[in-house]
Amino acid sequence: MKTFITGLGSEFQRLVWPKTNEALGHAILVITIAVVIGYYIGAFDALFAAGLKFIIG
Repeated sequence: MKTFITGLGSEFQRLVWPKTNEALGHAILVITIAVVIGYYIGAFDALFAAGLKFIIG
């Protein structure tokens, strides 16, 4: 267990955290992609619901 803890500490020392601008840019990119995909899924769902409503009556 002691070896695991010391190994974990050495791995954490090697971590390279992204700069604030990089992290913010990636966060904005992820949010934008999620919104665009959500829009397309919502539009497809509305079309599918309208088609089913037309078929069922």
